Amino acid sequence: MAAATPSPPYEPDPFDLGIYTPKNLARGARAALLRDSSPVEITDIGASPARGRTDQTPSSPLTRMCNAAIAEGQQLDEFTALPTTVTHEQRSPIDITDAANQLVDEQIAAYNAKLRVFRTFLASSNFGNKL
Repeated sequence: MAAATPSPPYEPDPFDLGIYTPKNLARGARAALLRDSSPVEITDIGASPARGRTDQTPSSPLTRMCNAAIAEGQQLDEFTALPTTVTHEQRSPIDITDAANQLVDEQIAAYNAKLRVFRTFLASSNFGNKL
């Protein structure tokens, strides 16, 4: 015969209103939470979203990047004193491998600089003698 494990003590739910609990309490709570959200997020409660690509929310990183790029492009158009080569270079397509290699080189240079500082610190302190 298996040993019986004691059940946890019964604690009533402090938010249970018994027979006075509205039938759609969860639905109303969700609607209250969504009340101040952006219109893109407000949908019928209980309805599953349509399949396919979802709309971009106003706080989407992609939306922010697109808006920043648009604003930057407008600023470049306003400065006619810039040489045409600089303006053309900024608008020309970027080779992704060159950009990746440049990023790697920058990260390696930053890592090496940090490593030099750390080694200098160790050499100038007693930690270098103990290690």
